[in-house]
Amino acid sequence: MTLHNHQLSDSSCRMDDASRALTPSQAMDLLSLGAAGPARPVDLVIERLARTNGAASIAKAVAAAFDLEIDQILDDRASLVSLRSAKDQAKRQIEANGNDVVAVALYFLAVSAGLAYHNVNLSSRAGDELLEAIIDLGEASPAPWRAMFRTAAIHLADLSSASN
Repeated sequence: MTLHNHQLSDSSCRMDDASRALTPSQAMDLLSLGAAGPARPVDLVIERLARTNGAASIAKAVAAAFDLEIDQILDDRASLVSLRSAKDQAKRQIEANGNDVVAVALYFLAVSAGLAYHNVNLSSRAGDELLEAIIDLGEASPAPWRAMFRTAAIHLADLSSASN
């Protein structure tokens, strides 16, 4: 392949205002350049929750993969020890298999339940990063999940402000 050097005069590069506008097709092409997939592991869970029966499919997959019923987490029937164990198990699964959506979901469910029901942050993630993820999950979740994520976000914000 041969490259040729071309010199353009300033006048040949000028465009009037009308020619600077992008067509809808060009705009979509530019936007798709940045759409390489979810930026955060939690975005995988949010995408799954957006599907028909997304929460139910996650709950079923968590039960199969981790032998844990999500209702135990959502209904405050899991002890802090159980939540920590579930979080650690999910974290190991994520480390071993990349961002497995089921493991990521369990990780955030366990951490959020620790915050919501025990006022304990089980995560070593930065407070702002964790708070953003929990808020985003709450917004994407069905009612029973949303309430727990909302309470977790409030407790995390309180813990963060108390430590500052």
